[in-house]
Amino acid sequence: MEEIVVGTKPLRPKKKPKIRRITWQNIKAQRQLIWMSVPLLAYIIIFAYVPVWGWTMAFQDYKPARSFSQQTWV
Repeated sequence: MEEIVVGTKPLRPKKKPKIRRITWQNIKAQRQLIWMSVPLLAYIIIFAYVPVWGWTMAFQDYKPARSFSQQTWV
């Protein structure tokens, strides 16, 4: 006797998603978007990373006559 199974599908392996490579053609096509992001990147660099340079003075025995690299660390 044979068994009859209703409503089952054979299992198929899942397809891997395609990896989209960044090419110069894609960059050229989205150059307006890139130019729009430049002011945001400048803002982040100026107000988030530049102050870190000054924060390091809190850990130095600061003397105005010396350069940054000549300061002694506390």
